[in-house]
Amino acid sequence: AASAPIVLRRVDYLADERDILFVVGVNNGRNQPVPPVLGSAHNAIAVGAWDGNSSGQYTQVEGEGRCKPDIVAPHRLTSFSTPMVAAVCARLLEVADRHPQSEAARHAEVIKAVLMAGAEKPDDWKPAEDKPLDEHYGVGRARADESYGILSQAKAEPNKPMDRFGWDFARLNRNERVAYEVTIKEETAPLSIVLTWHRRIIGRLVQDPQTGRKAWHNGARVADFDLRLVHESGDTVRIAAKSTSDVDNVEHIHLPTVKPGRYVIHITRKDDQDERWDYAVAWRFGRWAK
Repeated sequence: AASAPIVLRRVDYLADERDILFVVGVNNGRNQPVPPVLGSAHNAIAVGAWDGNSSGQYTQVEGEGRCKPDIVAPHRLTSFSTPMVAAVCARLLEVADRHPQSEAARHAEVIKAVLMAGAEKPDDWKPAEDKPLDEHYGVGRARADESYGILSQAKAEPNKPMDRFGWDFARLNRNERVAYEVTIKEETAPLSIVLTWHRRIIGRLVQDPQTGRKAWHNGARVADFDLRLVHESGDTVRIAAKSTSDVDNVEHIHLPTVKPGRYVIHITRKDDQDERWDYAVAWRFGRWAK
């Protein structure tokens, strides 16, 4: 447990710097805690059991209270559900490699956002108040077909009319906001929006001036984004839903149904880190698979 922070920072560093997708399992058993290694990594995709009978209680290291697992897949044991999610990620990477905008599509943040936005909600899926994900199901059950439908679209452009399915990879400065517009002509079900970003690790060798020895400098920092969905219908403008966790590096909005109107996805960055920060957003208004 004492070495967990070092391991997690190395995982987060590789995921962020090398675009490596870490797909890891959490513990089996509904009363079991989220494992400190590797399930608590910010930038990894943590996988739980299909029936929710796996870790909950949120993370206990490197930022307490973060939601893990991120997603679940078909099997009652995480040793089997985890490779299933890894296979879906591999398939999405194949799609990304053939995408006209593959340079953006194959980023680890994009694959994670698209994977999670495509997930299906179990009947008993319910995040705790102010949490983006369910304690045991994460975002829900992986759906390769729905995630494919999202990633197969062209990279989105802010402040322009977008399709019901979409994704983007971009950067924001602190205190900056961006918006994506989607118009729905008839009642649609369901809605899922996922926003993801990485924790950053300094990750360089520094020399001790007294001993001359070199050590890996693993200082960590993370941005803080908020996600809001605004619904405009006639003269009525209201916030339909929001996700504003202060500790997670994922935000998620889910609505069982959405009524006709103009929807605007607002992404806001509110931390004090003085650097531009990458993010990925993915959404679906309705179902891709019929």
